[in-house]
Amino acid sequence: MVCIVRLLAQMAIMAVMFLGGAAGAALGADPAELTLGVSSSGLTVFAVWMAEAGGFYKKEGLNVRIVNLEGGTRGLQVLLAGKIQAVHAGLGPLAQANREGADLRMIASTTRSIPFAFFAAPEIKTAADLRGGVVAVATFGSEGDIATTMALQRLGLGRKEVVVVQVGEFSKRFAVLLSGQAKATMLVEPASTIARERGLTQLFDLAAAKIPWVSAGLTVRRAALQTQRDLLARLIRAEVEAAYFAAVNERSSKELIAQKFKTADPKAIDATYRDFKRIVQLDAEPSTAGAANVFKELEAIGISVGSRSVEDYIDYSVLRSLAKDGFFDAMKRKYSVQ
Repeated sequence: MVCIVRLLAQMAIMAVMFLGGAAGAALGADPAELTLGVSSSGLTVFAVWMAEAGGFYKKEGLNVRIVNLEGGTRGLQVLLAGKIQAVHAGLGPLAQANREGADLRMIASTTRSIPFAFFAAPEIKTAADLRGGVVAVATFGSEGDIATTMALQRLGLGRKEVVVVQVGEFSKRFAVLLSGQAKATMLVEPASTIARERGLTQLFDLAAAKIPWVSAGLTVRRAALQTQRDLLARLIRAEVEAAYFAAVNERSSKELIAQKFKTADPKAIDATYRDFKRIVQLDAEPSTAGAANVFKELEAIGISVGSRSVEDYIDYSVLRSLAKDGFFDAMKRKYSVQ
């Protein structure tokens, strides 16, 4: 009888250890290797940078290799090729990929609105001046490309009235704009503040419009939700905690902004942190209203998405499990956020 009681006690202790979180489960084991793609080196992946710099991936027993794939469309192609396990990409590119036969799902998103502003060279004073000019985007079909078409429409221009070219991430697009090789492009902070300081013309500010959106969400092949569910839950935990940490630790966040964007401009750093606080989604839940806007805008610019059912693109099950386990309540208590 004593042996049975002792055995049951040992089993209970083992169960507590198992349920104590992914980090506890990984204790004493080698970190799980994971390659994560990001679609840009911009503000929408700030939680990824903080998860790496702040040790939150390691806390969850993960060894994450981050690769910049310079555009959501390209990132999804690399994911589908099996070269990475997950990618941060927008719902727009995901919807287009699924329409073409992919079976992808977004499982979390730490941003909730469009972060872009449309800037032009100093000599471009009005939308009419942009006709016939080169407009730089990361990749065709990317979030920035979709946002570019949205901005052009709001300015009364058709996409065929400009020359759209693929250039790559923000830093490259900013460089071609400053050099005169392009007449306009979408920017995010801190490039937006630097652009204003250098006299570039802001033609349209999608960020200020505060359009609900689903941008740079954590995206996986749907099959991974069965085969790598625990790994994905740990990845989400790390990035969500990193977002909470960044939201309440201004100094650390600004230091990381300065490092990642290679700037010492205090005005640009301040603007970038304010923008992060504005777009951060601490519950990591992709907005259904934002998804509806994505579908609406895609169709408005002539891109059919097929199904408009959110469940065909977003899977909330991992987030629901984390919420049920008390993870988000624990984050609110730990970081004194309501």
